[in-house]
Amino acid sequence: MSDWQAVLTAALIGTERAVVPPPPLGFPKPEPGTTTDPASALLDQAALLTVARRAGCRPETAEPPASAGDDPRPAVSEAAGARLRRILGGENADLLHEWLNAAVAHGLRPPPELLPALLDRARRVAATNPDPDEARLRGLVATAGGARATWLAGLNPAWSWLVTEQPAAPPPRRLTEADAERALALAEAQPDINALAQLMAAVPPPWPARLAAKVLTTATGSLSRTPLNASRVIRLAGTRADPALGAPGALADFPPQAPQVLHNMLAVLRFRYEMLRELDAG
Repeated sequence: MSDWQAVLTAALIGTERAVVPPPPLGFPKPEPGTTTDPASALLDQAALLTVARRAGCRPETAEPPASAGDDPRPAVSEAAGARLRRILGGENADLLHEWLNAAVAHGLRPPPELLPALLDRARRVAATNPDPDEARLRGLVATAGGARATWLAGLNPAWSWLVTEQPAAPPPRRLTEADAERALALAEAQPDINALAQLMAAVPPPWPARLAAKVLTTATGSLSRTPLNASRVIRLAGTRADPALGAPGALADFPPQAPQVLHNMLAVLRFRYEMLRELDAG
């Protein structure tokens, strides 16, 4: 009987019915005169034999995975990559779609070290998601990630959607001048902030200054009555207003006594402006 079989038999029968086998040759033996609990001694031997068995296993052969191949697109700037890392970390996370859209439009690729996080973010999105931005996130990640993202997806079953679904990223809808006029008329005719929140969620960016100003005026007037929905609309304006509104000097600071949510919106505008400027720079 092998040393391992002897230990296994003693463990199955129980130390109260079987004698704990002596340690195998080369293993440390208990000091003379010391008494050791049989169960503890058996567990110690099992641990040592397990390590010895693993160390003595013959290595199996494995073929390294094929290389990812070259991506001819230039990488985004270091600043743009750092901002994507912040977005994936949760800072202004709703700007992820716009970051990816801008990168694709400029023919740029995201930093390769951030592709796993992008693939994992898209993994949690269903194609039937009622949010149109979320529904197209998989296609955006596939397009922005390129061949390297497909290569990674082949190595992890959790990302197999990219290989099996071959999602496409349709061009994002942009607000036309006629659409903007209709949206402005709706905003002016809809003072109820709850209804306005639903209406404005369907209006794609970039919102012109008149529309953003009207939405902000209505939302700030409702802060004291319905702070949750008013804050939501203000946040929406921050992520969809024309990026030029966030340019330094183009939008004055709100006075210190203004509600904090307005200061937060201004911070989002500036974050978004800097994000798009970094991607424009390549």
